[in-house]
Amino acid sequence: MELFGRWLASIGFSLEDLLQHHIQYIEEINELLVKYGRNLYAVGRPYNHFAETINVVAAKKPAIRRQLQEAWNFALAWVREEPSTHHIALPWQILLAALSVSLLWGWRECWL
Repeated sequence: MELFGRWLASIGFSLEDLLQHHIQYIEEINELLVKYGRNLYAVGRPYNHFAETINVVAAKKPAIRRQLQEAWNFALAWVREEPSTHHIALPWQILLAALSVSLLWGWRECWL
């Protein structure tokens, strides 16, 4: 929230003012969130930083939670662009190291 607030201040906006008059500025809030998200994406920040920014803004003013669709649309496009990868539970290198250690320490009965 602090980073988003500082970013807004650097371009001449105040988050408190925008949220105080959220009915008049909902389109601007969405546009600024998307612009902030594009900046995060451009500098290589992870998706969850942007998603949490949207969540924090919505938590600060719950009345706009359902009106942040444009920001969430960009977030979902980000996820589609960079799908997450799942890591295997036990990489082969660790398995090989564990087996080597057990052999060196004479733990052959563990293999039966």
